[in-house]
Amino acid sequence: MAGLLLIHLLAGMAAAAPDGWRLFRRIQIPPGAQEGPVAVALDSTVIEKCRPDLADVRVVSGSGASVPVVVEGGPHNGAAVAVPAKISRIARRPGSFTEISIDKSGKVLSRGVTIQTPTKDFVRKVELRGSDNGRELYVVRMDGLIVGRSKPVPLRSLTIDHPVNNFQYLHVRILDEDQPPLKIDGVICEPPEEEDGFAAPLSVRIIENRTDASRQATVIVADLGEKRFPLQRIGITTSTKSFAKKFTLSGSSSPVSESWGKIAEGTFYRIAHEDAVKQQLTATFAPQPVRFVMLEIAGGDGPPVEVDELRAVGRVSYAVFHYKPGEEFRLFYDNPYSESQPADQSLPRLTLQLASASSEIRIGPAERNVASAKERRWEPQREAAWRFGYRAPLAAALFALALIVIVGMVVRWRRGKRYNKYRSPRIYNVK
Repeated sequence: MAGLLLIHLLAGMAAAAPDGWRLFRRIQIPPGAQEGPVAVALDSTVIEKCRPDLADVRVVSGSGASVPVVVEGGPHNGAAVAVPAKISRIARRPGSFTEISIDKSGKVLSRGVTIQTPTKDFVRKVELRGSDNGRELYVVRMDGLIVGRSKPVPLRSLTIDHPVNNFQYLHVRILDEDQPPLKIDGVICEPPEEEDGFAAPLSVRIIENRTDASRQATVIVADLGEKRFPLQRIGITTSTKSFAKKFTLSGSSSPVSESWGKIAEGTFYRIAHEDAVKQQLTATFAPQPVRFVMLEIAGGDGPPVEVDELRAVGRVSYAVFHYKPGEEFRLFYDNPYSESQPADQSLPRLTLQLASASSEIRIGPAERNVASAKERRWEPQREAAWRFGYRAPLAAALFALALIVIVGMVVRWRRGKRYNKYRSPRIYNVK
Protein backbone atom coordinates (compact mmCIF):
# COMPACT_ATOMS: atom_id res chain seq x y z
CA MET A 1 0.00 0.00 0.00
CA ALA A 2 2.81 2.39 0.87
CA GLY A 3 4.52 1.52 -2.42
CA LEU A 4 1.36 2.29 -4.39
CA LEU A 5 1.00 5.61 -2.55
CA LEU A 6 4.60 6.51 -3.37
CA ILE A 7 4.08 5.66 -7.04
CA HIS A 8 0.92 7.78 -7.11
CA LEU A 9 2.78 10.69 -5.49
CA LEU A 10 5.63 10.50 -8.00
CA ALA A 11 3.15 10.38 -10.86
CA GLY A 12 1.47 13.50 -9.49
CA MET A 13 4.83 15.27 -9.30
CA ALA A 14 5.57 14.29 -12.87
CA ALA A 15 2.21 15.64 -14.00
CA ALA A 16 3.23 19.05 -12.68
CA ALA A 17 6.35 19.15 -14.83
CA PRO A 18 5.77 20.44 -18.42
CA ASP A 19 7.52 18.63 -21.26
CA GLY A 20 10.73 20.10 -22.68
CA TRP A 21 11.62 22.50 -19.86
CA ARG A 22 15.01 21.62 -18.38
CA LEU A 23 15.04 23.79 -15.25
CA PHE A 24 12.68 25.23 -12.69
CA ARG A 25 12.79 27.26 -9.49
CA ARG A 26 10.37 27.37 -6.61
CA ILE A 27 8.74 30.75 -6.11
CA GLN A 28 8.99 31.80 -2.48
CA ILE A 29 6.11 34.11 -1.55
CA PRO A 30 6.06 35.45 2.03
CA PRO A 31 3.20 34.37 4.32
CA GLY A 32 0.27 36.72 4.45
CA ALA A 33 0.51 37.79 0.81
CA GLN A 34 -2.87 38.82 -0.59
CA GLU A 35 -4.46 37.32 -3.68
CA GLY A 36 -3.73 39.26 -6.84
CA PRO A 37 -1.02 39.98 -9.40
CA VAL A 38 2.60 39.63 -8.28
CA ALA A 39 5.88 40.33 -10.07
CA VAL A 40 8.83 37.95 -9.69
CA ALA A 41 12.24 39.47 -10.46
CA LEU A 42 14.33 37.38 -12.88
CA ASP A 43 18.08 37.66 -12.43
CA SER A 44 20.73 36.88 -15.03
CA THR A 45 21.18 33.27 -13.91
CA VAL A 46 17.64 32.66 -15.17
CA ILE A 47 17.70 34.93 -18.21
CA GLU A 48 20.96 33.56 -19.61
CA LYS A 49 19.27 30.12 -19.84
CA CYS A 50 16.16 31.49 -21.57
CA ARG A 51 15.37 32.36 -25.13
CA PRO A 52 16.31 35.93 -26.09
CA ASP A 53 12.63 36.95 -26.03
CA LEU A 54 12.02 35.17 -22.66
CA ALA A 55 9.08 33.36 -24.28
CA ASP A 56 9.99 30.04 -22.62
CA VAL A 57 9.27 31.27 -19.08
CA ARG A 58 6.29 29.46 -17.56
CA VAL A 59 4.63 29.48 -14.13
CA VAL A 60 3.03 26.23 -12.93
CA SER A 61 0.93 25.76 -9.79
CA GLY A 62 1.42 22.94 -7.31
CA SER A 63 -1.42 20.99 -8.93
CA GLY A 64 0.37 21.05 -12.28
CA ALA A 65 -1.83 23.68 -13.90
CA SER A 66 -0.15 26.23 -16.14
CA VAL A 67 -0.74 29.77 -14.87
CA PRO A 68 -1.01 32.75 -17.28
CA VAL A 69 2.18 34.78 -17.10
CA VAL A 70 3.56 37.91 -18.72
CA VAL A 71 7.33 38.43 -18.82
CA GLU A 72 8.67 41.89 -19.48
CA GLY A 73 11.33 44.32 -18.44
CA GLY A 74 10.56 47.52 -16.63
CA PRO A 75 9.17 50.17 -18.96
CA HIS A 76 12.04 51.98 -20.61
CA ASN A 77 12.00 55.72 -20.57
CA GLY A 78 10.81 56.25 -24.10
CA ALA A 79 12.25 58.76 -26.48
CA ALA A 80 11.76 62.04 -24.69
CA VAL A 81 9.73 64.61 -26.60
CA ALA A 82 11.64 67.82 -27.18
CA VAL A 83 10.24 70.93 -25.56
CA PRO A 84 8.81 73.29 -28.21
CA ALA A 85 11.19 76.19 -28.71
CA LYS A 86 11.78 78.90 -31.27
CA ILE A 87 14.54 81.43 -31.78
CA SER A 88 13.18 84.92 -31.34
CA ARG A 89 16.49 86.72 -31.94
CA ILE A 90 20.16 86.11 -32.77
CA ALA A 91 22.58 88.93 -31.92
CA ARG A 92 26.30 88.81 -32.75
CA ARG A 93 29.18 90.86 -31.51
CA PRO A 94 32.09 89.86 -33.80
CA GLY A 95 35.07 88.46 -31.91
CA SER A 96 33.16 88.52 -28.64
CA PHE A 97 29.91 86.49 -28.50
CA THR A 98 26.79 85.22 -30.24
CA GLU A 99 23.57 85.57 -28.27
CA ILE A 100 20.45 83.47 -28.97
CA SER A 101 17.06 84.35 -27.44
CA ILE A 102 14.73 81.34 -27.07
CA ASP A 103 10.99 81.32 -26.43
CA LYS A 104 9.47 78.05 -25.14
CA SER A 105 5.94 79.45 -25.62
CA GLY A 106 5.06 78.71 -22.03
CA LYS A 107 6.45 77.75 -18.63
CA VAL A 108 7.62 74.31 -19.69
CA LEU A 109 10.19 72.24 -17.79
CA SER A 110 13.53 71.66 -19.51
CA ARG A 111 16.93 70.34 -18.45
CA GLY A 112 19.17 71.33 -21.37
CA VAL A 113 19.60 73.25 -24.62
CA THR A 114 21.05 71.71 -27.79
CA ILE A 115 22.61 74.01 -30.38
CA GLN A 116 22.16 72.91 -34.00
CA THR A 117 25.14 73.96 -36.11
CA PRO A 118 27.00 72.56 -39.15
CA THR A 119 30.26 74.24 -38.04
CA LYS A 120 33.18 71.86 -37.50
CA ASP A 121 36.25 71.90 -35.28
CA PHE A 122 35.43 74.30 -32.47
CA VAL A 123 35.33 74.61 -28.70
CA ARG A 124 33.07 77.28 -27.25
CA LYS A 125 32.20 78.27 -23.73
CA VAL A 126 28.48 78.98 -23.17
CA GLU A 127 26.53 81.07 -20.63
CA LEU A 128 22.86 80.44 -20.00
CA ARG A 129 20.26 82.74 -18.38
CA GLY A 130 16.52 82.43 -17.92
CA SER A 131 13.57 84.77 -17.67
CA ASP A 132 9.83 84.68 -17.09
CA ASN A 133 9.09 87.97 -18.85
CA GLY A 134 12.00 88.40 -21.26
CA ARG A 135 13.48 91.34 -19.35
CA GLU A 136 14.62 90.17 -15.92
CA LEU A 137 17.39 87.61 -16.41
CA TYR A 138 18.50 84.97 -13.89
CA VAL A 139 21.70 82.99 -14.13
CA VAL A 140 21.10 79.34 -14.99
CA ARG A 141 24.63 78.23 -15.91
CA MET A 142 27.86 80.09 -16.65
CA ASP A 143 30.29 77.27 -17.46
CA GLY A 144 28.60 75.38 -20.30
CA LEU A 145 30.70 73.97 -23.13
CA ILE A 146 29.99 72.78 -26.67
CA VAL A 147 32.55 70.93 -28.76
CA GLY A 148 32.98 69.78 -32.34
CA ARG A 149 36.09 67.83 -33.41
CA SER A 150 36.96 65.80 -36.48
CA LYS A 151 40.26 64.35 -35.22
CA PRO A 152 42.03 62.53 -33.70
CA VAL A 153 38.75 61.11 -32.40
CA PRO A 154 35.59 62.49 -34.05
CA LEU A 155 33.42 64.16 -31.43
CA ARG A 156 30.34 66.41 -31.38
CA SER A 157 28.75 67.43 -28.10
CA LEU A 158 26.27 70.29 -28.55
CA THR A 159 23.99 70.08 -25.50
CA ILE A 160 24.33 72.44 -22.53
CA ASP A 161 22.87 70.67 -19.50
CA HIS A 162 21.39 72.87 -16.80
CA PRO A 163 19.30 72.51 -13.63
CA VAL A 164 15.67 71.70 -14.42
CA ASN A 165 13.61 74.91 -14.64
CA ASN A 166 10.43 76.22 -16.23
CA PHE A 167 11.62 79.60 -17.53
CA GLN A 168 9.68 80.52 -20.64
CA TYR A 169 12.58 82.50 -22.07
CA LEU A 170 16.20 81.36 -22.24
CA HIS A 171 19.17 83.44 -23.36
CA VAL A 172 22.20 81.53 -24.64
CA ARG A 173 25.47 83.41 -25.01
CA ILE A 174 28.21 81.60 -26.97
CA LEU A 175 31.63 83.14 -26.29
CA ASP A 176 33.50 83.31 -29.61
CA GLU A 177 36.82 84.53 -28.15
CA ASP A 178 38.15 86.07 -31.38
CA GLN A 179 37.00 83.05 -33.37
CA PRO A 180 34.53 83.14 -36.25
CA PRO A 181 30.94 82.83 -34.95
CA LEU A 182 29.14 79.52 -35.30
CA LYS A 183 26.42 79.17 -37.90
CA ILE A 184 23.15 78.58 -36.01
CA ASP A 185 20.51 76.39 -37.68
CA GLY A 186 18.24 76.00 -34.65
CA VAL A 187 17.91 75.05 -31.00
CA ILE A 188 16.23 72.22 -29.12
CA CYS A 189 15.17 72.38 -25.47
CA GLU A 190 15.66 68.98 -23.86
CA PRO A 191 12.93 67.64 -21.52
CA PRO A 192 13.73 66.36 -18.00
CA GLU A 193 14.77 62.73 -17.65
CA GLU A 194 12.48 60.54 -15.59
CA GLU A 195 13.95 58.46 -12.78
CA ASP A 196 14.36 54.83 -13.82
CA GLY A 197 12.84 52.75 -11.02
CA PHE A 198 13.76 49.46 -12.74
CA ALA A 199 17.49 50.11 -12.73
CA ALA A 200 19.59 48.22 -10.17
CA PRO A 201 23.21 48.99 -9.23
CA LEU A 202 25.53 46.01 -9.67
CA SER A 203 28.55 45.05 -7.62
CA VAL A 204 31.80 45.26 -9.58
CA ARG A 205 35.01 43.45 -8.72
CA ILE A 206 37.90 44.50 -10.95
CA ILE A 207 40.06 41.50 -11.85
CA GLU A 208 42.49 43.27 -14.17
CA ASN A 209 43.29 46.95 -14.72
CA ARG A 210 46.28 47.55 -16.95
CA THR A 211 47.56 50.15 -19.39
CA ASP A 212 49.41 49.64 -22.66
CA ALA A 213 51.54 52.69 -23.48
CA SER A 214 52.40 51.39 -26.97
CA ARG A 215 48.71 51.44 -27.95
CA GLN A 216 47.73 54.24 -25.59
CA ALA A 217 45.14 51.85 -24.26
CA THR A 218 43.55 50.85 -20.96
CA VAL A 219 42.10 47.35 -20.48
CA ILE A 220 39.82 46.46 -17.58
CA VAL A 221 38.31 43.05 -16.82
CA ALA A 222 35.64 42.90 -14.11
CA ASP A 223 33.33 40.38 -12.44
CA LEU A 224 29.71 41.46 -11.90
CA GLY A 225 28.98 38.61 -9.50
CA GLU A 226 27.11 35.32 -9.74
CA LYS A 227 23.75 36.78 -8.73
CA ARG A 228 23.06 39.91 -10.74
CA PHE A 229 20.65 41.54 -13.16
CA PRO A 230 21.36 42.08 -16.87
CA LEU A 231 23.90 44.85 -17.44
CA GLN A 232 22.47 47.97 -19.09
CA ARG A 233 24.86 50.80 -18.28
CA ILE A 234 28.53 51.10 -17.43
CA GLY A 235 30.65 54.08 -16.45
CA ILE A 236 34.17 54.93 -15.39
CA THR A 237 35.67 57.17 -12.73
CA THR A 238 38.99 58.74 -13.69
CA SER A 239 41.27 61.54 -12.55
CA THR A 240 42.64 62.10 -16.06
CA LYS A 241 41.94 65.77 -16.79
CA SER A 242 41.47 65.82 -20.55
CA PHE A 243 41.05 63.05 -23.13
CA ALA A 244 38.89 61.72 -25.95
CA LYS A 245 39.16 58.00 -26.67
CA LYS A 246 37.19 55.20 -28.27
CA PHE A 247 35.92 52.39 -26.06
CA THR A 248 34.81 48.83 -26.73
CA LEU A 249 32.83 46.86 -24.16
CA SER A 250 32.69 43.06 -24.42
CA GLY A 251 31.06 40.38 -22.28
CA SER A 252 31.63 36.71 -21.50
CA SER A 253 30.67 33.94 -19.09
CA SER A 254 34.31 33.39 -18.11
CA PRO A 255 37.16 35.80 -17.36
CA VAL A 256 39.60 33.69 -19.40
CA SER A 257 37.26 33.02 -22.29
CA GLU A 258 38.46 33.73 -25.79
CA SER A 259 34.88 34.17 -27.01
CA TRP A 260 34.26 37.71 -25.78
CA GLY A 261 31.18 39.16 -27.46
CA LYS A 262 30.95 42.85 -28.25
CA ILE A 263 28.26 44.67 -26.27
CA ALA A 264 28.81 48.33 -27.11
CA GLU A 265 31.30 50.81 -28.51
CA GLY A 266 31.56 54.57 -28.55
CA THR A 267 33.56 57.49 -27.18
CA PHE A 268 34.51 58.48 -23.65
CA TYR A 269 35.78 62.02 -23.28
CA ARG A 270 36.55 64.84 -20.91
CA ILE A 271 37.20 68.24 -22.48
CA ALA A 272 38.49 71.09 -20.31
CA HIS A 273 38.45 74.69 -21.52
CA GLU A 274 39.33 77.40 -19.01
CA ASP A 275 36.99 76.71 -16.04
CA ALA A 276 34.49 74.73 -18.11
CA VAL A 277 34.50 70.92 -18.35
CA LYS A 278 32.49 68.72 -20.70
CA GLN A 279 32.51 64.95 -20.25
CA GLN A 280 30.83 61.69 -21.22
CA LEU A 281 31.95 58.76 -19.10
CA THR A 282 28.95 56.40 -19.27
CA ALA A 283 27.49 54.13 -21.94
CA THR A 284 23.94 52.72 -22.13
CA PHE A 285 22.91 49.72 -24.25
CA ALA A 286 20.41 46.87 -24.46
CA PRO A 287 20.47 44.70 -21.29
CA GLN A 288 23.02 41.87 -21.36
CA PRO A 289 23.04 38.93 -18.85
CA VAL A 290 26.84 38.60 -18.93
CA ARG A 291 28.84 38.03 -15.77
CA PHE A 292 32.30 39.20 -16.90
CA VAL A 293 33.02 42.37 -18.86
CA MET A 294 36.11 43.65 -20.61
CA LEU A 295 36.40 47.39 -21.28
CA GLU A 296 39.10 48.63 -23.64
CA ILE A 297 39.69 52.39 -23.92
CA ALA A 298 42.14 53.34 -26.68
CA GLY A 299 42.93 55.77 -29.46
CA GLY A 300 43.32 59.53 -29.41
CA ASP A 301 46.65 61.30 -29.07
CA GLY A 302 47.07 61.28 -25.29
CA PRO A 303 48.42 58.79 -22.76
CA PRO A 304 46.28 55.88 -21.51
CA VAL A 305 43.36 56.84 -19.28
CA GLU A 306 43.84 55.89 -15.64
CA VAL A 307 40.56 54.29 -14.55
CA ASP A 308 39.99 54.42 -10.79
CA GLU A 309 36.59 52.76 -10.62
CA LEU A 310 34.07 50.95 -12.78
CA ARG A 311 30.35 51.48 -12.16
CA ALA A 312 27.65 49.17 -13.50
CA VAL A 313 23.86 49.35 -13.55
CA GLY A 314 21.52 46.49 -14.43
CA ARG A 315 17.91 46.33 -15.51
CA VAL A 316 15.33 44.08 -13.85
CA SER A 317 12.85 41.92 -15.80
CA TYR A 318 9.80 40.41 -14.12
CA ALA A 319 7.39 37.50 -14.52
CA VAL A 320 3.89 38.72 -13.65
CA PHE A 321 1.15 36.22 -12.71
CA HIS A 322 -1.95 35.97 -10.49
CA TYR A 323 -1.20 34.63 -7.01
CA LYS A 324 -3.70 32.66 -4.93
CA PRO A 325 -2.97 32.12 -1.22
CA GLY A 326 -2.38 28.53 -0.18
CA GLU A 327 -0.97 27.44 -3.55
CA GLU A 328 2.64 26.75 -4.43
CA PHE A 329 4.13 27.96 -7.69
CA ARG A 330 7.18 27.05 -9.72
CA LEU A 331 8.97 28.98 -12.45
CA PHE A 332 10.00 26.82 -15.44
CA TYR A 333 12.55 27.97 -18.03
CA ASP A 334 15.32 26.76 -20.40
CA ASN A 335 13.32 25.43 -23.37
CA PRO A 336 14.63 26.87 -26.66
CA TYR A 337 11.97 25.00 -28.65
CA SER A 338 8.94 26.25 -26.74
CA GLU A 339 6.20 28.15 -28.53
CA SER A 340 5.41 31.74 -27.63
CA GLN A 341 2.24 32.25 -25.63
CA PRO A 342 -0.32 34.88 -26.65
CA ALA A 343 -0.45 37.85 -24.33
CA ASP A 344 -2.94 37.42 -21.50
CA GLN A 345 -5.05 40.56 -21.30
CA SER A 346 -6.30 39.68 -17.81
CA LEU A 347 -2.90 40.40 -16.29
CA PRO A 348 -1.91 43.99 -15.57
CA ARG A 349 1.11 45.58 -17.19
CA LEU A 350 4.22 45.85 -15.10
CA THR A 351 4.41 49.03 -13.06
CA LEU A 352 6.84 50.37 -10.50
CA GLN A 353 4.12 50.05 -7.84
CA LEU A 354 3.58 46.34 -8.63
CA ALA A 355 7.33 45.65 -8.60
CA SER A 356 7.71 47.47 -5.29
CA ALA A 357 4.80 45.57 -3.70
CA SER A 358 6.42 42.26 -4.78
CA SER A 359 9.92 43.12 -3.58
CA GLU A 360 9.95 40.37 -0.90
CA ILE A 361 9.21 37.57 -3.37
CA ARG A 362 12.22 35.35 -4.13
CA ILE A 363 13.00 32.34 -6.30
CA GLY A 364 14.89 29.30 -5.01
CA PRO A 365 17.93 27.61 -6.52
CA ALA A 366 17.77 25.97 -9.94
CA GLU A 367 16.44 22.40 -10.01
CA ARG A 368 16.35 19.86 -12.82
CA ASN A 369 12.96 19.15 -14.32
CA VAL A 370 11.72 15.54 -13.98
CA ALA A 371 10.13 13.52 -16.79
CA SER A 372 6.53 14.44 -17.57
CA ALA A 373 3.58 12.15 -16.84
CA LYS A 374 3.24 11.36 -20.54
CA GLU A 375 6.86 10.25 -20.73
CA ARG A 376 6.44 8.08 -17.61
CA ARG A 377 3.24 6.52 -18.98
CA TRP A 378 5.00 5.33 -22.11
CA GLU A 379 8.25 4.43 -20.36
CA PRO A 380 7.27 0.76 -19.53
CA GLN A 381 6.41 0.10 -23.17
CA ARG A 382 9.64 1.71 -24.39
CA GLU A 383 11.61 -0.20 -21.75
CA ALA A 384 9.96 -3.50 -22.73
CA ALA A 385 10.67 -2.86 -26.40
CA TRP A 386 14.23 -1.93 -25.60
CA ARG A 387 14.74 -5.02 -23.49
CA PHE A 388 13.17 -7.33 -26.08
CA GLY A 389 15.28 -5.81 -28.82
CA TYR A 390 18.45 -6.64 -26.94
CA ARG A 391 17.34 -9.85 -25.22
CA ALA A 392 15.83 -11.68 -28.22
CA PRO A 393 19.19 -12.78 -29.71
CA LEU A 394 20.41 -13.76 -26.25
CA ALA A 395 17.25 -15.81 -25.60
CA ALA A 396 17.65 -17.60 -28.92
CA ALA A 397 21.24 -18.46 -28.13
CA LEU A 398 20.31 -19.75 -24.68
CA PHE A 399 17.50 -21.84 -26.17
CA ALA A 400 19.89 -23.39 -28.70
CA LEU A 401 22.41 -24.12 -25.95
CA ALA A 402 19.73 -25.73 -23.78
CA LEU A 403 18.60 -27.84 -26.73
CA ILE A 404 22.15 -29.02 -27.34
CA VAL A 405 22.54 -29.94 -23.67
CA ILE A 406 19.26 -31.89 -23.65
CA VAL A 407 20.14 -33.77 -26.83
CA GLY A 408 23.55 -34.57 -25.39
CA MET A 409 21.98 -35.90 -22.21
CA VAL A 410 19.54 -38.11 -24.18
CA VAL A 411 22.32 -39.54 -26.35
CA ARG A 412 24.41 -40.25 -23.26
CA TRP A 413 21.45 -41.93 -21.56
CA ARG A 414 20.78 -44.15 -24.58
CA ARG A 415 24.43 -45.19 -24.78
CA GLY A 416 24.44 -46.05 -21.07
CA LYS A 417 21.33 -48.17 -21.44
CA ARG A 418 22.83 -50.13 -24.34
CA TYR A 419 26.00 -50.74 -22.35
CA ASN A 420 24.12 -52.03 -19.30
CA LYS A 421 22.14 -54.49 -21.46
CA TYR A 422 25.20 -56.63 -22.16
CA ARG A 423 26.86 -56.42 -18.71
CA SER A 424 26.80 -59.58 -16.51
CA PRO A 425 24.64 -59.23 -13.43
CA ARG A 426 26.40 -58.59 -10.17
CA ILE A 427 25.87 -60.82 -7.06
CA TYR A 428 25.07 -58.99 -3.85
CA ASN A 429 25.33 -60.60 -0.43
CA VAL A 430 22.32 -59.93 1.67
CA LYS A 431 22.83 -60.17 5.37
